[in-house]
Amino acid sequence: MDDVLILPLGDPDAAEKLIAAHADELAAVIFEPKAGTLDIPSDMSSRVREMTSRHGVLLIYDEIVAFRLARGGAQEYFDIRPDLTTYGKVVGGGFPVGAFGGRADLMDQFDPRTGKGIGQSGTYSANPVTSAAGLATLNALTPPAYTRLNALGDRLRDGLNAGFATHKLPAVAAGMGSLFAIYLTDNGSAPHDYRSSLALDRTHVQDTFLSLCNSGQYLPFGLSMCALSLPMGEQEIDGLIAVAVDAIATSTGHTLSTSE
Repeated sequence: MDDVLILPLGDPDAAEKLIAAHADELAAVIFEPKAGTLDIPSDMSSRVREMTSRHGVLLIYDEIVAFRLARGGAQEYFDIRPDLTTYGKVVGGGFPVGAFGGRADLMDQFDPRTGKGIGQSGTYSANPVTSAAGLATLNALTPPAYTRLNALGDRLRDGLNAGFATHKLPAVAAGMGSLFAIYLTDNGSAPHDYRSSLALDRTHVQDTFLSLCNSGQYLPFGLSMCALSLPMGEQEIDGLIAVAVDAIATSTGHTLSTSE
């Protein structure tokens, strides 16, 4: 920890000040432009890029999750170009995988033909099975496929929040693209960083999870890192909305209201 500076994810002003104050010490800033389903300020990405460029600090994007947003990941979505990018999960089609890339002058450091630079290898580097699975996934994730997935994500989050509001339930749905989370909170807003997520009351999360399972809907246990996939359609989305509203009402002791 003595060699790491932690930037506050939900506070662009504080992040700018820290980068400026420690620019001469920073080897790089590692930034996750879409940290799970946290509600990160919209200008966080652009301001971190601006500050790192101004002070000559490398910016490394963690696109492990954000690659779900667009064919070109969060950097395409936000129109920002980092210096290096790391990938995983989605790019492997479900197989164990990691990948990275970036500026040509930086990637040239890994070229073994030069006789200098940095060695890079691993037991499963260029594994043919993972590579084939990843290539098949990338061929399936066309721009129209991303557009449809993101539209389903909007439909789900909007539908959940409309249901929560109608029945005055202490919950909020958040996320972006095909990513979503359900937070059981009565303040009407999703957490914007790790610390605020820890402050949430999780008393009814387990009961909600079990109620969803009993209704045929399997979400991650914490309800806070969920994702849609290409086989899903509007029928699955609308079914989840109805079941989730009922499950949260049951687990939190609310009675669903009805109207003509």
